[in-house]
Amino acid sequence: MKGVSLLSTAFRTREDKLRHDTRQNFRLLLLLLSIAWFILQASIKFYVPHITPSAVMIISVPVVMFGLFLLTFRRKPLKPRVFIKWVYGGFYFMIGTILWMITIWSTNYVLLFGLGTTVLLTSIFFESTKSYLVYISTILVVFFIQLIYLYGSDWQEILYPFLVMGAVGIAGSLYLRLKFQTQSQLREKDDLLQSFYRKADNALIITDLQGRIVDMNQRSGELLVANRSVVVGQSMYGYLQETYGESAFERILNTATEKGYWHDTVEFNNSLGEIFWGELHIRNLKVGREIFLYFAISNITGQLMHRVALKEREVKYRLLMEEASDGILLFDQEGKIIEANSKAGLLFGQSVKELVGKAFLHLLAPQRSDSQSVSLENINGAEELMERTFVKADGTSVVLEMSIRSIPNDYSQVILRDVSRRKAVEEALIQSERRFRALIENSRDIVLILDAAYRISYMSPSLERLLQIDPAKLLGTSFIQLVDETYQEAANAALDRVSTVGEQEEVKTLVIKSAAGVSFYFEVLATNLLDDLEVKGIVLNLHDISARRRTEHQLEQANFELDSFIYKASHDMRSPLLSILGLVNLARKAKAVELPRYFELMEKGVHRLDKFIRDLTHYSRNDRMKVERKLINLHEMVREIVENLRFMKNLERVRITLDVKSQTPIYSDAMRLSIVLGNLISNAVKYHDVGKYNPYVRLEIWVDRERIKMVIQDNGIGIEAPYLDKIFDMFYRASELSDGSGLGLYVAQSVAKKLNGSLTVQSEYRQGTTFTLELPNMKMTRAEALLADEPEDEMEEEETEESKVIPLHHRAQFD
Repeated sequence: MKGVSLLSTAFRTREDKLRHDTRQNFRLLLLLLSIAWFILQASIKFYVPHITPSAVMIISVPVVMFGLFLLTFRRKPLKPRVFIKWVYGGFYFMIGTILWMITIWSTNYVLLFGLGTTVLLTSIFFESTKSYLVYISTILVVFFIQLIYLYGSDWQEILYPFLVMGAVGIAGSLYLRLKFQTQSQLREKDDLLQSFYRKADNALIITDLQGRIVDMNQRSGELLVANRSVVVGQSMYGYLQETYGESAFERILNTATEKGYWHDTVEFNNSLGEIFWGELHIRNLKVGREIFLYFAISNITGQLMHRVALKEREVKYRLLMEEASDGILLFDQEGKIIEANSKAGLLFGQSVKELVGKAFLHLLAPQRSDSQSVSLENINGAEELMERTFVKADGTSVVLEMSIRSIPNDYSQVILRDVSRRKAVEEALIQSERRFRALIENSRDIVLILDAAYRISYMSPSLERLLQIDPAKLLGTSFIQLVDETYQEAANAALDRVSTVGEQEEVKTLVIKSAAGVSFYFEVLATNLLDDLEVKGIVLNLHDISARRRTEHQLEQANFELDSFIYKASHDMRSPLLSILGLVNLARKAKAVELPRYFELMEKGVHRLDKFIRDLTHYSRNDRMKVERKLINLHEMVREIVENLRFMKNLERVRITLDVKSQTPIYSDAMRLSIVLGNLISNAVKYHDVGKYNPYVRLEIWVDRERIKMVIQDNGIGIEAPYLDKIFDMFYRASELSDGSGLGLYVAQSVAKKLNGSLTVQSEYRQGTTFTLELPNMKMTRAEALLADEPEDEMEEEETEESKVIPLHHRAQFD
């Protein structure tokens, strides 16, 4: 096969180089031996007798030698390369013969040098094993005959050159032996190479530098599904997949040619169009001056399919690992973690890369007892489930449920499940139960459980707290006996419905008396849980509605008062309006001289109506407006009040004075304080005693940092004792002389309460009345003062014991 021949030739080229080096060394050895022989003969020519060679010897030796050449070397037709060898051999033989003929005239021994040199130089260029053996043996015989002829019986003279030539022959024999061994090894390697080429498992293809196929082995034909005769001459590009362009194929060939090697995994298609994957190695192959490319293709389709399947299994395994809700660890027999999923990393607060390589036992928290410890020696093939505490990367502890088991290849698998949530749920359930129990035990609602006969089997502690009844006395007694007699029949009927129907039953009102005999009102919800194995009873939830019942009663009272208020208010508003309307009708018929009197009466009615509306307004504003603290100028406030009363009858006869006992700043609600003082001063002026010589209204005020005390005293007609407790009621009039609405003092006391103060009264009939108003001094903080734009020097004003009486009004005169 040509491919084998090319491979063999390439291999022999390397072997020839080795043999050429050996031959060169052997040539040098022979040359040195010849030179040594020549020097030796020249040195002894002075004492060796002169030898006259025979002309016959001169002629016979070259003729015999040339005849031997013809007999031993020519067995085949002459080829150009062999002819060149003959030319070189003949050239060296002629040089040797000439040297021999020249030197033979000077010494007989020198002819040996010429003859030996000729023989040796000629023999080097002939390669036939058989010719070397015959040639060497013939030369030795001719030399021996020549020596006998020249020297006769002088054996010493014969022996010396014979030994020299023998040494030369031995050296030649060693060289021939080395040559024969090399040729035998080359033949063996040729046979081995041919067997490898034909029977190799890989496809071996030889192409030229353009990728055209020169030869291929049997496996190549099987892989490409083509005969050698068909494939040879085709381009390897035709068997590559279309994904490889021609330019890419040319780059591959150039790389293999220039660098001597190219390797990759390539997708091929055979002559049937079937695709297979091959691992391709391309090397350049030098044969003499020619360069070929050597393609070695290994079919790895099965391996790739196996790798793909293995990769798919690995991907599925990885996906299973990563998608698992539990943490998974794999560690070796030394306890080192070799694999982990991301969930395990999350459980320990580390990345998977950080976990791998760590000792599994180092992740465990120190255990308090030996029963909780985990050792690698205790792990067997059976799976064991346990809970252990582990330490996370940040040092915190986490409780994990762990199952650990041995798997093949001395590995152990650990599956970790975070039970913190379950523990939290369990703890939450426990806490919920505790809270529920605490709720039941501390709730104002009473929880009872009754058996099928309505006997009390459980009661919450709130029953004892609320009703002051000993629970021991109630356990086992009938619930119906606990209920007030008026409601026992309704309670029994509700329980019967719950027991029969099984649905919840609500009782709007149920009365139970406490140990002290106090009636408590309850709203009852009954639930049938007789079939519940945990309860086995009727659950009653008794919600105390006593406060609500009181509120409802108060609301009913308030509604009654509201109805009365509307009735009285409408009456008091209609009365002056009807009076004014009557005066208008009279004025239309009256004479001009009577009109001023009617107008005066109309004006009086208007003022009365205005006073009533202002009282209502003050009452409304007091209820809905929040208290506003600010610094109060009491002198200015009282002056404004007196000024607003300037139209009151007989105001000029009353002396009004203000006596402030200290200079401590007063902080309160100015609007509300003005309402109280206005009502008290106007009442004192309105009900002064006209029969007294010096009627007065005196205001005395004491102030400290905590309290404000105001005393409003007059010497008016006073209030009779039976009416003192009622003067603060709405619409109450203590005097028959009163033409007011009865709202003034009611509003004044409401305002005092709104300011967290009090308003009290002391009075003696025909002697006078004293009202005492006590209020907290609502001292402002510095920040509040700044927001209210109050002067800081007024806030820092110190108390003084000075008392200054200021007359605000005396006979219509103001200071």
